[in-house]
Amino acid sequence: MTIYSIICGFRDFTKINDFMKLKEEYFTEPLGLKMMTTSHDYFSNISDRIDSKRFIEILM
Repeated sequence: MTIYSIICGFRDFTKINDFMKLKEEYFTEPLGLKMMTTSHDYFSNISDRIDSKRFIEILM
């Protein structure tokens, strides 16, 4: 979901979170989620824990 937001041009976690709240139905229905609990702090925390070099290798 974060990658989708970045592709749409959002670059900071607050804007990514706001975008995902606007598109909540788009994400929750196809993925079978009951609800999305997000915050910009959550995305920032997850981003800090990801090994960016390894992530890019996997993504490619």
